[in-house]
Amino acid sequence: MNEVVEARNSVTSLFNDDVETLLYKDMSIGIKVSDAAELLGLIKVEKKKGKEYKTVRMDRLNKYSKEYGFDHKWEKDDFLPEEFFYWLLFKIENNRIAEFRKQFSRNLKELRIKTYLEQTEKISSKELLRLEENFQETERVLNAVFAKADAITIRMMAKLISSEGRSVNERGLKELLYRWRILLENRKEPSQWALDKGICEYRFNHTKKPVCMITQKGQLYILKRIFRPRVGERKRG
Repeated sequence: MNEVVEARNSVTSLFNDDVETLLYKDMSIGIKVSDAAELLGLIKVEKKKGKEYKTVRMDRLNKYSKEYGFDHKWEKDDFLPEEFFYWLLFKIENNRIAEFRKQFSRNLKELRIKTYLEQTEKISSKELLRLEENFQETERVLNAVFAKADAITIRMMAKLISSEGRSVNERGLKELLYRWRILLENRKEPSQWALDKGICEYRFNHTKKPVCMITQKGQLYILKRIFRPRVGERKRG
């Protein structure tokens, strides 16, 4: 049995603060059955005499468990292995889990970008190219699972950069994007190069006017240029 290192209410930003989890010695986690059931929509709600009662649908959970390959039955105070929880996340279909998938995908995207930037901060150009290839494969998988991630406005991009520790306002970011050939001289419209590269795209707002949006690919491109401006450059002899 996996040795427990600690019990805590939140392991990563992928989960809500009220999810009870265990951290094991091999750095994997266990998710309490009752909390997992709540997230996955495996809860039966009944009202009796004006009060609401929630019951974990252990019959359905154990049915899925058997299908996954476990030969034992879970109790509500047990902790599910995280790989089984992720499998259930894509196996089960209901309204509750659909909302959780959206939250999960947003948090996973933020965590992935942060990890990617940390990993590529001090590596060689050759290693960077290899990591880029792996990263592109990750992008393909994520897009297949969660569909295309939302593009964001330039103002939102400035807030994202500032949240990572590099203060910049919308006007300052537009100036940078113009210098990098992403925006045209008017600092409002994307260049044809940025559109061709998939860095920007047009969307229409409520007044039917086209708005320049930064795609997920563009967000990563801009973050890399701001936080790692010299990665991949050749050293001058």
